[in-house]
Amino acid sequence: MYNFSQGQIFIFFFIIGIIIGLIFDVFKAIRKCFKTSDKVTFIQDLLFIIFSTYLIILGIIKLNSGEVRFYLFLGIFLGIIIYFLTISNICVIILYVIVEFCKKILEILKMNIIKINKILNLIVVLAIIYFIFTFINQQIKLNSYNQDISYYSSQIQELEDEKEELVATQSNVNSKEYIEKVAREKLDMYLPNETVYIDINK
Repeated sequence: MYNFSQGQIFIFFFIIGIIIGLIFDVFKAIRKCFKTSDKVTFIQDLLFIIFSTYLIILGIIKLNSGEVRFYLFLGIFLGIIIYFLTISNICVIILYVIVEFCKKILEILKMNIIKINKILNLIVVLAIIYFIFTFINQQIKLNSYNQDISYYSSQIQELEDEKEELVATQSNVNSKEYIEKVAREKLDMYLPNETVYIDINK
């Protein structure tokens, strides 16, 4: 703990009184700028009482070893009175300007956030449209590719059948049966002992 004289401690608590007055004016400037409701005003007053009480108790513990003396509250009272009689009006104006400036910044940020949200929504909509368009386009291409695959698969199968047929023909090309078949079907030739009939209706 610090060892201060009563005069020094009195001055410290006099300054605490000035700080409490300044805190009161801060809430006053906020109420003036934002036109707070009764409920919000009550909450602000409650916060002011809690903070002021905490500041006084902290000062008593840290500066006077936790001993409560009459001159401590006298210093606080005189600090508050002198503050309101001297610089309170100037501080209120300065605080009002600061709070008003912060309010304008918040309004600008709010407008920018709204604009950003609109831009983001537009981007999302465009992305969804692009995704749907791309999906449909890919689906069309996929169907076309499937049709091509089916067509070429059938062509390959036909070629495979022709290949097998050619292989079979190649193996039988020198056989008596194949020669006789070609002679009958391609060259219209017949054996000597065969009787040929001609259909005159054809």
